[in-house]
Amino acid sequence: MRLLPFASIILLALAALAPSWAPSWAQSGAGQARGRWGGPNGAGPNYLAVTQMTSGGLGLRLYQSDAPDPSESDLLFDNPAIISLPAGAASVSLTPQGDGSLQLEALARDQVSTYGETLYLSLIGNQVSVVRFAQEDWPADGSRPQVICDVDLQSGQAIWADEQTTVALPQAPMLDAASWTSQSAGDLSLCPSQD
Repeated sequence: MRLLPFASIILLALAALAPSWAPSWAQSGAGQARGRWGGPNGAGPNYLAVTQMTSGGLGLRLYQSDAPDPSESDLLFDNPAIISLPAGAASVSLTPQGDGSLQLEALARDQVSTYGETLYLSLIGNQVSVVRFAQEDWPADGSRPQVICDVDLQSGQAIWADEQTTVALPQAPMLDAASWTSQSAGDLSLCPSQD
């Protein structure tokens, strides 16, 4: 009976030492969260958000359903690369927010820093929209993290490289989470160019 915890420790140690040897479940970025658009007392429908690492990055499948196991007919969208992560150990979290939005955060760690990308999604009309986008970089030496870009896509208020600014808001179809990628913010001039 004591072999199972010992085996788990060995697997976790191997995963930390050699990520390419880690079992797929240790690197998958898979996760899910259930929530209600508009918050627990809101009038919006229930949803199930499911993430999975794909060849293009972090994928998000979003279902609209009250059923414990939604069917493909409940699928709102399947975005295979809503976030592109740099190489390194990745972690993903999905967190329903009190205001009825959904927070999707992905972190990638390497020897130099931890890069984070966060999206806040809300149901606006018939479209799940990105309402906030943020990128941050935390140096491994523990020095102050840098906000690369943090944009409130409802007010136009933004932080670029730790400086306050405002941005012109794009038309609603451009904020559709079904087609959003990590490059969308730059393409829409919401964040400074990485060049």
